[in-house]
Amino acid sequence: MFRRTLLVLCCMMIAPLGVSAQTIQSTFDAGLEGWTTSTGGSLTFSATGGNPGGYLQQMDLDLQDMFVMAPAPFLGNLSAFQGGTLSFDVKQIVGTADYAPFGIVILRNGANFVSADIVPPGLPGSDWSTQSVILNATSFGTTPDFLASIMSNVTALEIMLESQVGVFETVGLDNVQLAVAVPEPGSLFLLTATGVGAILTCRRKRLAQK
Repeated sequence: MFRRTLLVLCCMMIAPLGVSAQTIQSTFDAGLEGWTTSTGGSLTFSATGGNPGGYLQQMDLDLQDMFVMAPAPFLGNLSAFQGGTLSFDVKQIVGTADYAPFGIVILRNGANFVSADIVPPGLPGSDWSTQSVILNATSFGTTPDFLASIMSNVTALEIMLESQVGVFETVGLDNVQLAVAVPEPGSLFLLTATGVGAILTCRRKRLAQK
């Protein structure tokens, strides 16, 4: 039993870190995958031109801010993702980016919400770019406890795609992903080495008692 446990821990030390990463994602390669639009925009699916493959397009319809809303797989208890990342790819299809609120991400739990503007000014551009945010209290300008209360029951995840003042633009969205934080290699090694050390200490004590 001792040898078996030690072998398992040693295998953990050399296993690739990425294998254990948990993700939720929409690649839009086969359709809109349940994403919906606000009243200010219209959604269409393009089978080619994404990053790569298919992607979602949102076209502005009126002077209201347009945003997209995530489907059920991105909702519910997301506590495991706190400290992880939310990322997505964006591209300007029609128009010119001049609207600062573009890229605001909103996480809601009923009437309560947190938000973060994660896209720098001047984006999106004519080429695909990847934007991401760490899902922590600092990024969302709140407290860890309040963010935890939101993440425990996310009822809506919204991404602002209004990129231009006026009714002109069409924006592309691709590869939306939630990813759990992966331990740093040093931290994982320390954790595993500590476990091995504890087992060895226990083993020596048992031998000394015999």
